[in-house]
Amino acid sequence: MWLQFLHLISYGILLGSQVFQTFFNGILAYKGLSRPFFGVHQGAIFPVYFSLQSFLPVLVALTGAQKNQSMSPLNVLTPLYWCMTAVSTAGLINLIIFRPLTQEAVKARNQQGNGHHKLVRSPFNTKDRQTSPIFVSREKKILDRRFMYIHATSICINIGGLLATIQYGTSLAKLLD
Repeated sequence: MWLQFLHLISYGILLGSQVFQTFFNGILAYKGLSRPFFGVHQGAIFPVYFSLQSFLPVLVALTGAQKNQSMSPLNVLTPLYWCMTAVSTAGLINLIIFRPLTQEAVKARNQQGNGHHKLVRSPFNTKDRQTSPIFVSREKKILDRRFMYIHATSICINIGGLLATIQYGTSLAKLLD
């Protein structure tokens, strides 16, 4: 009974953390925090999140064996274990590869100067408060594009992990019938 309880709790924490980080935490922090505080927030959250995404699937897989199953190589090759392998791999790729790449890109962008995304209110048109972008150098645009590709790839990997977690959940729900 304790093994099944640990299995459900670890799966619930995995799915809950993925949904919260993907759809709520990052979006709310981006909207609510200034850019420097947002960067500090993300720098503190993502190592923990990617670590959870890397290691919780292992716990889910280890505690998910049925009463009449063992952890033999044949049982490990079932689709349920492949889902957890995909989730763990997604977390490890983000933790080991894309997090350092993102940090490097952010550091390079910050060295180019701040304020490149801010909009300045035009002092000449106060009626409708139109805005105009601050000048952005060619180097800054290249760094921004590099960051965008790294970040987008990391997001796609994260979404893939989330979909694999949901697939595992649907397979788990079939066992309840």
